Amino acid sequence: MAPIRALPPRHWAWAIPILLVVAILSSRQIDLYSPSGDEEYSIAAAGFASGGHSLAEVSQFVLDYPDAQTPGYFFLLNLWGNFASSDIAVLRVFSIFTGLLALAVAYRLGFDYIGPRAGLIMLILVACNAYFNYTHVQMRMYSCVVLASGIAVWLYMRMTVNYRGATVKRWLAVSAAIYALLMFHVLSTLFLVVALFGCHVIFARKVWRWFAFPLAIVCALALAAPYLASVIDHLLAFSIVDRVAQNTLSMRLILPVEFARAGLSVILNSSYGAGQLALAALPLAGIALSLADSRTRQPQVRVHLIALLGLIALLFCVSAGLVTTERMRYAAALLMPCLFVIAAGLSALARWRSWMIVFVVLYVIAGISHHTSGNSDLYVTYGWRRAITQAPVHAIYRLALQGESKPLLIGFQQTPHWINMDMKEYGYGTLQERYFERHGIQVEVIFEGREAEDYISEAPTPNIWTFYQSSAIPPDLVQLESYMRERGYQLRQIVETGKDTVIRQYAR
Repeated sequence: MAPIRALPPRHWAWAIPILLVVAILSSRQIDLYSPSGDEEYSIAAAGFASGGHSLAEVSQFVLDYPDAQTPGYFFLLNLWGNFASSDIAVLRVFSIFTGLLALAVAYRLGFDYIGPRAGLIMLILVACNAYFNYTHVQMRMYSCVVLASGIAVWLYMRMTVNYRGATVKRWLAVSAAIYALLMFHVLSTLFLVVALFGCHVIFARKVWRWFAFPLAIVCALALAAPYLASVIDHLLAFSIVDRVAQNTLSMRLILPVEFARAGLSVILNSSYGAGQLALAALPLAGIALSLADSRTRQPQVRVHLIALLGLIALLFCVSAGLVTTERMRYAAALLMPCLFVIAAGLSALARWRSWMIVFVVLYVIAGISHHTSGNSDLYVTYGWRRAITQAPVHAIYRLALQGESKPLLIGFQQTPHWINMDMKEYGYGTLQERYFERHGIQVEVIFEGREAEDYISEAPTPNIWTFYQSSAIPPDLVQLESYMRERGYQLRQIVETGKDTVIRQYAR
């Protein structure tokens, strides 16, 4: 295989339209949802909840906070927020930006090690993956994990498949990629490191340069050692090892099987059933064809092995209780290798019969259907699922700050204690304090319209806004409006924001 060179513009002409579509669709999700608890942690760790942190303070915050986190993403978020803005919408743009870079890496991965058609298929598979689309808009590190894992695999394949040699600079590049992964997510990195090392043991020539890769891994682990210790302690403390140990042998076997089924749902964008079997059978048939082709056998065997070894390491952690089915996001570093295997299979089918490239459409349809169905329990936290059902507080407070006088906000709440969620450990009291009270905005949350009468009669401002969700229109909204008219308030404007939030603006 010839040495890799920069792709000419004509090849990127196929990828750029897809990247633009993903960017447009992602940007529309920025203000759809209220920040989740995990996103609030990101804000606090980056220093935007308490007036700003230096990079040293970001590092210390992560070390002091008893959670399985490393500071790499928060360093980048801190730099991004200080350069651009600490507004939540702008901070979420950073995740979208890294997600687009991950898509570009996916395209290069398929293009360089299989062919142009496979690069396009790989790009489409990642772009339509429901897991990727859920997480790369969140203010979390998972899009960075997917990006760094793709770069690590690409760098490793570049040296071993293209016979470019194990020079010091190239192994340092791999070491830097692994270190970056560790600084984003330790557990996810370990799955990929096990896979790459296993592939290295099997395929790499056993000469003195063979030890360069293990040394690169050791260097990356040593640099991340201060964070590894606290992360591993946390993982062991919060794992379900003790509960699993008390179960029978059959339960030890059932847990990995259930996790494997959940993993197929994430990778194939489908629930259990005939559809999932069909989406799995198509690339497997293509892989059988590709392994018979001497032109693509070597790189594909290595990528297949990387994905397989990574999954074995993942299933071992499932048996140990470190990962459960609702924590599929911990395996983000394996998303790129697994989708690469599918892309290789579909590309082989398209080489055999050109019309078979239409099978890619099935994965696009499955991804869109899975994403819009809201079936995200496998990889989205409870806090995020709760956040997407609430009005976007950051968008509401941004609108409230734009007026000449600050309004009284009255919100109909679906989930108890949502806006009064305790955030003292993050450097502030509640969501209400962070988004409204700090800016001199009074906000009251009610369950019934009659609860608002006292707030309206004592309102210190001529402007009152009520907000609710169109999916849960308050039954006594008409009575509340009638009471407001009696007090001299007239409806001035109706504004829609977020997924289904309606803001009714009154003034007198």
